[in-house]
Amino acid sequence: MSKMTFGPEDEEAFEARRVELVSDFAGWLEQLPVVVDPDDFALLLDWKWGYSDGRLDRWNGADLSDFLLSWCPRKLSAPPEQVCAIPSTVALAMSFLAERGLQGADSAPIEELTEHAVGLQSVFMEKMSDPANFGMGKSVFAQLGIDDPASFGPDELQKAMDEFNALPEDLRRAATDSAIRASSQSLPTIGPIQLPGEDVIRASADASVVLEGFAKLTQYLAAPGKQLTAIGNLKIADARNLAGLLQTSDQYEAEIGDRVYRKRSATQFVDLDHWQWWAREAGAIRQKGNKLVGVKAWQQRRRKDPVGEVRRAFNVLTQFGPLGSYWPHLQDTFHRVLDQSVGPLLGRLLQEPGPVEYDELLESWTELMATAGEPELYPAMLNHAFDQLLQLLERAGLVAQDGSVYTPSRYGGANRSGGAVRLTPVGAVIAVDLLEEQGITVQILPRFEEMTASDVAAQAGSGDLDPAKWWGVATNWLDVQPDPAAAVGDLIEKLGNRSLLMLILALGVAPESQRRH
Repeated sequence: MSKMTFGPEDEEAFEARRVELVSDFAGWLEQLPVVVDPDDFALLLDWKWGYSDGRLDRWNGADLSDFLLSWCPRKLSAPPEQVCAIPSTVALAMSFLAERGLQGADSAPIEELTEHAVGLQSVFMEKMSDPANFGMGKSVFAQLGIDDPASFGPDELQKAMDEFNALPEDLRRAATDSAIRASSQSLPTIGPIQLPGEDVIRASADASVVLEGFAKLTQYLAAPGKQLTAIGNLKIADARNLAGLLQTSDQYEAEIGDRVYRKRSATQFVDLDHWQWWAREAGAIRQKGNKLVGVKAWQQRRRKDPVGEVRRAFNVLTQFGPLGSYWPHLQDTFHRVLDQSVGPLLGRLLQEPGPVEYDELLESWTELMATAGEPELYPAMLNHAFDQLLQLLERAGLVAQDGSVYTPSRYGGANRSGGAVRLTPVGAVIAVDLLEEQGITVQILPRFEEMTASDVAAQAGSGDLDPAKWWGVATNWLDVQPDPAAAVGDLIEKLGNRSLLMLILALGVAPESQRRH
């Protein structure tokens, strides 16, 4: 009997066997009074090899449910009426394999498989019609009015995508159903704060993890690029090399018990898959024909404007949500709530004078989840998701973390405790942009070296600072003045007879060093 089990290194053999099976299936169908598309069987086989165990001779109900209810709604960009026969095709494919003697002894009984596939018809149609289940690509095609991208040629699809990219940002966000928007009710005012100098911000952006990662990708994929598989994925060898270069969390093989499991497709390198998706969306790499190629112009853009490239990369994340982009197949509501809380999280860090303890942040976000009406979650589940959100923001260059402690969890993986989180200089700038985009006012003070006595006095009368904070601003301003005594005299003159000054002194909040003046 011809081979029916294929590992990740067996791509050419798998593709040849798939062609044989689909051709045989098409001939088998001609003898039946049914009208289904044999190419749907090819999709099922691609899924089994690329996303499951590579065993084309072993099937069970969970396999069929995963393919029909998870993969298809996420990946297939076609209206429900055009794909309604897929469950029937799957049921017929199971009968075909059984009749040809191609199902192993460890497969579920054929009657059980066919009944299960047909029984998923109504749920399949619901999920194919629900935008909440659409993957990112499918949402984009829907916004473009394209029900079946497979019917378009490469030039037509490229034209359509160019039209989509030309849409206003708010429309593109709406298309992905992942826009990050804050409530317009009772929006707070943040600040006043001070931003670092331009040189510090630029250096922070240039050293960010995301730009370093994109640079490694563009260098590895430099022209003429790397050949892709027939279904558009990186080859396993390239995936392993890139995972090493980027130091991702992906492992090519894992030992469980006395067995060793190896990845069968580059898409199973989850961390790397996110990296290359992100780099494509940000314009650092692109697919050219059947190759993935680094964009030389991106390297020039990075050298010229690293802050702009960090901002561009972060905007890609906000279009889909950081966690939503990393786990596009998951539809957990609490992931969406966390993604929508990126603005408040950055705002919290923006207002703090120093790092914030991770455990303190986690406690606040646990309360936020409860306020949002989310059901009580396992603490480790929220801990892991919140930690991953921060890791993605750190990868994007917006936050830095120190002192994290990880302990093995009962069910694999690790739980985080301890550590502290702070904004990077470029993170502070982008946080201001995001908050203002969401309608939150951020008051920014000039740098102390650039402030005049009039600027400091104006803050005393603006109502933006309480007396203690105003004295903090005044003290820091005086500390950088070449002649503090003259600066104090100038400040008193600018303050004039404002009653607020007398109130500050009466409250005793002025620093001892300043009360003498």
